[in-house]
Amino acid sequence: MLTINRLHGITTAWRAIMWGSFLALLLAPLVAMQLTREVQWTAYDFAVAAALLVVLGLSTEMLVRSKRSLWIRVTGFAVCVGAALVICADGAVGVF
Repeated sequence: MLTINRLHGITTAWRAIMWGSFLALLLAPLVAMQLTREVQWTAYDFAVAAALLVVLGLSTEMLVRSKRSLWIRVTGFAVCVGAALVICADGAVGVF
């Protein structure tokens, strides 16, 4: 029983760090907009970024809770992060 509680504490800390990091990523452009005129995001930009981070976070949560092998979870996480980066690059500068 001690192992289950300890594992639950690690999982809870990991989730808080992940979602806190996503919030920091979302707030970074807001802070940059206050400091310089080079960053000009609209409400639509924030909504798209928030949706992308929420989908990435939920897919990560599903992968972590999966009972599949570690290899499948790591590969799934890499695919999710890669897809998010491609969507971000295409939306930001139109690479593709």
